[in-house]
Amino acid sequence: MENDKNNTLPDPKKGTAVGIVINRHTGQFHLVFNIAHKNPKAKIPGGRMKHRETAMTAFIREIWEELGLKLEPEDVMTLFSLLADNKKHYYHVFAALVDNFDGVHKEPVKDGKDLLENKLYNEITVAKAPLLLQHYVILKNIIRMIRKKEE
Repeated sequence: MENDKNNTLPDPKKGTAVGIVINRHTGQFHLVFNIAHKNPKAKIPGGRMKHRETAMTAFIREIWEELGLKLEPEDVMTLFSLLADNKKHYYHVFAALVDNFDGVHKEPVKDGKDLLENKLYNEITVAKAPLLLQHYVILKNIIRMIRKKEE
């Protein structure tokens, strides 16, 4: 896939690290909403990689900032990278399995200009979430890949 503007792909070291943290006992996971917007859409937790930060480090940092969950690299599974629809950056996709959600933020969290609120979903209830389309596709792939790893 080529970038329409300059016929080059974006640097994979500059991208967005996203993913979900799944409760291994219930299958539940959190999505985040920017409630500063008039019509907030659900999104997979994550964000841009900072200078010299690996995608995994960015994912772990973003989960801490957005959800309040502390992850270690050994808790995290690297699943895949995907060129964004706009072909301007990559999504680096991760998942982590945890025993509980102790420590998750109960109140909205300020993140730059955003005010993020997390909500708990499972594979069935997520179908009713107002999820961004590309995030929905990524989420379905995460769930499919986690199922395969558990077999």
